[in-house]
Amino acid sequence: MNDFEREIATTVKVIEAAQGGHLDYRPDAKSKTGLGLVRLWAIEDEWMLNCIADGQFVLPPDDSDACSIMNAEDAAACYRERVPPALERLRALSAEQLAATIDLMGIMPLPVAGILAMAAKHSVHHRGQLSS
Repeated sequence: MNDFEREIATTVKVIEAAQGGHLDYRPDAKSKTGLGLVRLWAIEDEWMLNCIADGQFVLPPDDSDACSIMNAEDAAACYRERVPPALERLRALSAEQLAATIDLMGIMPLPVAGILAMAAKHSVHHRGQLSS
């Protein structure tokens, strides 16, 4: 949890730095656009943390125009508003809950600690994508 928390400020700075940039750019037809990446951070980091806190994964949220995040400023505000409370939900878990194994959407069962590590790397990975 501490690793994820340390990454929050950097992730927000990277999202904010994308404001006014070329958010329609995608390096490949199969890649997300810059806007797609900032939307992904804003809603999927919170989703992943809340799924861990709930002890089960559900389908990820819609990151299309319907999510109403239309620019980097919207994404940064959403991230600042939603991710810290989701992280606090994890801090409230018992030792038994933190030691539990969760099924990662039918892909594989993983311990909560492993999923938290993956969540932090997921955010850092997408920062690299946006900066390229």
